[in-house]
Amino acid sequence: MLVRKITRDYDPIQVREKDKKSFGESVGESFSSSILPEDLKEKALAKVEYPKYKPAYKGFAMMENGWLAVIVESVADEYTLFDIFDQDGRYIANFKTSAFKFPIGGLFSEFLFFFKNGKAYSVVTEDDYKFVKRYSFEIQEYKDNKWVKKK
Repeated sequence: MLVRKITRDYDPIQVREKDKKSFGESVGESFSSSILPEDLKEKALAKVEYPKYKPAYKGFAMMENGWLAVIVESVADEYTLFDIFDQDGRYIANFKTSAFKFPIGGLFSEFLFFFKNGKAYSVVTEDDYKFVKRYSFEIQEYKDNKWVKKK
């Protein structure tokens, strides 16, 4: 049963060559464990048809205070763009950060992350080993020409 619908106008983000390259690298890694010949892998990647625009969001998670954190876009080794909505579905803010890097696993993949006890957690894979990373965060607002902790 639908309880609430949250919407927000946005400007579509075009798929760039860097996004296609990142997707190819992540898929190429998954091919590496298969028995497919290298030339067949390259042919398969050459046949991929990319959409003009990225999806409106990549993933989302509920925060302890009832707010919704939405990953709008993430570019490997560069930044992650978030939108934040309050418990009533009202748009609160957006922010872009390089400090909050989540594993991508492909251009259109879902993210696995959650918030608990004032920390953000993400499942990360490095060298074929999965583990959980924990990040500190603080929600701030700009008041009187300076950033202050949001109450």
